[in-house]
Amino acid sequence: MANLYKADYLIMGKSLEGYEFILVKLESSYGNITLKDGQLGAEFRAGISQLEY
Repeated sequence: MANLYKADYLIMGKSLEGYEFILVKLESSYGNITLKDGQLGAEFRAGISQLEY
């Protein structure tokens, strides 16, 4: 199975329960960040959709 996303950063920490990993994926800063009417642009919406599960 091919990877769909590549993480830009890996944050690792240790807690009482063991190690915890946070993968961070940044969206392109060259896309539509906001629209003329102030709504979130395509890049923000794509990033937010990756966070929802």
